[in-house]
Amino acid sequence: MRFPVRDAAGRPVGYVHAKDLLARGELGRVGAPIAPAIRPMPAVAADTSLPDVLTQLQETRAPMAAVTGANGALGVLTLDDVVVALIRAGAAPTRPA
Repeated sequence: MRFPVRDAAGRPVGYVHAKDLLARGELGRVGAPIAPAIRPMPAVAADTSLPDVLTQLQETRAPMAAVTGANGALGVLTLDDVVVALIRAGAAPTRPA
């Protein structure tokens, strides 16, 4: 399981993987510092096409990306979200060569 991490202003700054917290013995510990376990999250513009988002996620090996607009962060898009949307649109996801 992966969880997005936001800064004090609510902007996505990365994500943590539950296995990293388990390995550190901090999963479920209230007040445990997670900063050392935060992994980087790429950012994509809100008008980026889904195939391009998929490519960026594959190239960065990230399971999610922060979606940004003219006024800053809009939310988080997961790899699962992208794949489901592409399948529903009839565009089969492919791996870059």
